[in-house]
Amino acid sequence: MSLSTPLVDGEGYNVYRLNADGSCTKINGVLVRGSVYEDRFVELGKTYRYTAKAVKQNSESDPSNVVEVAVPPN
Repeated sequence: MSLSTPLVDGEGYNVYRLNADGSCTKINGVLVRGSVYEDRFVELGKTYRYTAKAVKQNSESDPSNVVEVAVPPN
């Protein structure tokens, strides 16, 4: 599913934060319908890794590439 393809009901994205032990935690409550998601539960000075999965017809895609985000210390 391309970001340029209009989404219909039941389609969107789930966002996952990767944990230090290799597991991942879904961090969005409802499907993300756009191309931007803000994780409001981060700590200053820490680095986080994320992946996303497209959802279509109640099925998730394979995970996207992992992105690493460093939160500035202040």
